[in-house]
Amino acid sequence: MPRNAAKEKHCMLKIRNIEKNIVKLLDKVYSSKDISHRAEIDFNETRRRKFQEGYYLFTIQEAGNESHGIVIEKRLTSTGKERFYLFDPNGQKWANTSAYHIKISHSRKLHKPIISLSPKKSWNPMGYCGLWCIVMVIFFNSIKEEPDDVRPFVASDTKKLYKYMNKHGSAFIKEIYTNLIEKSRKNYTTQSETMLFIEAVLERFINILR
Repeated sequence: MPRNAAKEKHCMLKIRNIEKNIVKLLDKVYSSKDISHRAEIDFNETRRRKFQEGYYLFTIQEAGNESHGIVIEKRLTSTGKERFYLFDPNGQKWANTSAYHIKISHSRKLHKPIISLSPKKSWNPMGYCGLWCIVMVIFFNSIKEEPDDVRPFVASDTKKLYKYMNKHGSAFIKEIYTNLIEKSRKNYTTQSETMLFIEAVLERFINILR
C-alpha cells in the first residue's frame, strides 16, 4: 500500500473511532450504523424499543467502494409529532438524491427525511463527510434546551454558524483534519482521548460564535 494511502486509511480509522465514542459521550447522540444507499431506516417503536429525540449517525455504503456520512435528527414538534431531518455536508442539492436515496420507516409508514438541516450549498469539496457529521453533532449537542442549561450555545447560533460555514467551511474542516486527525498522535480509541477532541472542536465553535 502506498504511504499516502496507508496514512489516509489510518486517518479514516481515527475518525471512525471518534464516531463510535461520541455515541457514549454525548447525551443526544444515540447510534452509529452502516446502511446501504437504498436503505429504509427503521425508526419504528415498540414498548421495549424507543428512539429518543436527537442525532443518529449513518455511513452510507454507496455503489463501488465509496461511502458517505450523514446524520438523521429525530425531532418532536410542539404538537408532539415526530419529524426526521437529514444533515448532509454536501448540501441540499445532493442530499438524498442520485448517489443515495433513503427513507425513514416510522409508525409503519415510509417518510422522506426533511433536508433543511443540510446546508444550502456544499461545505465538503474535499470529501470529509464523516468528520463533518461528527463536528456538527458536537455542535448540535451543545445547544441549550432550557434557559438554565449549561450548554454553550443557543438555537439562534445555528443560523450564524451556517452563514460562517458557507464562506469558510472548507478551511474550517481542513484545519480540524490536519491538526486533530492527521498530525495528532492520538488514535481516539478511548473515551478520554475522544473527549479531548470534543473539547478542541467546541473551542473552535466558541471562537467563531463568540
